[in-house]
Amino acid sequence: MNHGIGLGGNYAFNYNSNALTISNPKKGAFVKTNKGFKIKLTTPKTKKAFNISPTYHDLAMWAYIIKKDEKNKEFTTTDRSLDFEMITSDKVLKLRLRNADVKDTTLENIDITSSGITVHGTKIGDIYKPNQWREVSIIALAVGDIDASGVVNFIFTNQVITILIKGTRAVIFSYRPAYNYTESKVYKTSIFTSQNGKEVRYSLADGFKKKVSFSVTSKEIESGVAEILSFAMQRYCLVPLWNSTAISKTSGMLNILTCDTTLKEFDKYLVVWRNFKDYEFAKILNLSDDKIIIDKQVSINTGDFIIPLLKSTPKQSLNYSVLTSEVKSYELEFMELL
Repeated sequence: MNHGIGLGGNYAFNYNSNALTISNPKKGAFVKTNKGFKIKLTTPKTKKAFNISPTYHDLAMWAYIIKKDEKNKEFTTTDRSLDFEMITSDKVLKLRLRNADVKDTTLENIDITSSGITVHGTKIGDIYKPNQWREVSIIALAVGDIDASGVVNFIFTNQVITILIKGTRAVIFSYRPAYNYTESKVYKTSIFTSQNGKEVRYSLADGFKKKVSFSVTSKEIESGVAEILSFAMQRYCLVPLWNSTAISKTSGMLNILTCDTTLKEFDKYLVVWRNFKDYEFAKILNLSDDKIIIDKQVSINTGDFIIPLLKSTPKQSLNYSVLTSEVKSYELEFMELL
């Protein structure tokens, strides 16, 4: 006897001289043709929004990532990755988990390695019946590490579904300073004054913090500066260290950037900058005097700026002047966040 499993249920072929039978006649039927018999299985009913291909899957849990096309119409893919891109507020991406097995399976655990990621729509202990599915939301919160990359593991009774997570909580102050640009180092100390008037200073922190001060004046000032500063005062932003700008020597879609990094203050993150609206953020994996290896491929041209980024917070009070009905001038100061 030959057995098979499909979306229509389990079935068995019984070969003998008289008949060919099916073990689940309600979900399938045999059709006589001029070449003999063939089995016809009905497609199970599902919610309208979930269009499952009639292709038979393995006996397993399946994950279908929900995406939208250029017309904002939903479709599903089995590519198990979610890219939140830039995360400036809570952001939701969805998937569907489906049991393609003929027996129940239980969600034993949910393991999340990404910072600031939560899961709604399913929970530990949920039992998935055969051919049952749930729509699950994976939420990237605005608060968390700059790099949100990691995985979400849905651990079932006999299987693990792994969803790759990508995303960056990187609000970049991408406007180029107009004038009066300075970078400095600040040491935090406590001052004790003795009876004879002599001052004694004690260090309150190891090392120093970087401080960046500059002015910005532009007609484009209304298109984002105020919003970035508002976000940064509540959390943080990434400020380019313009004195450490390197110039790209190559072009293409690259994850190895060729440039002179000597005497530059590259650390964890960088921006490939062309103008205040055209830039790409990347995480630094490795650094040498003439190369930077980053975590992804970026589009870069010879002559593009490669600039280290400083995680920072703006000064508690900000000053700006209204020069015309369209132009503002800001006096800005940012302090490094360690």
